[in-house]
Amino acid sequence: MKKIFLLLTFVLFVQSLPAQMLENSWYAPLFLYTNGPGRIYPYFNSHILRVGYRYTMAAVPNRGYKFAGWQPVDVFTITQTNFSISGRPILPPMQSIIPSPMPISTYNPNLAFKMQGVILITTNGSNPNITRAYGWQANFVPWYQNVPGPQR
Repeated sequence: MKKIFLLLTFVLFVQSLPAQMLENSWYAPLFLYTNGPGRIYPYFNSHILRVGYRYTMAAVPNRGYKFAGWQPVDVFTITQTNFSISGRPILPPMQSIIPSPMPISTYNPNLAFKMQGVILITTNGSNPNITRAYGWQANFVPWYQNVPGPQR
């Protein structure tokens, strides 16, 4: 009887949560960067994707360049809101990327990946918030430059 009561209480609690809160817990932004002339298709930086699902994207070099490899990156967004005397926020969020410690890179321009979530690292009230997300960087080099790995 207690188990049924607890289950019903949990179901009612989940149903009472705002739909947006439930939806946001399953989606996260995909951070994408390019190093050199080229683009990533079909996604763009900060495109919202479902966490845990598998996706495929392609790196497309501009004319005169070739794809050199994918590199995973860690993205840290630091949000600190300071207010001026008039009460307006004066510092926008700052974003920085660093190479990921994951030893994964690939030289195939078509990348299949599993979408990762966003992690809140620290918060002190509402000032500051540091979030960590995962992303990818597509590297492009001039067509004549040697690239490690399989040549395409």
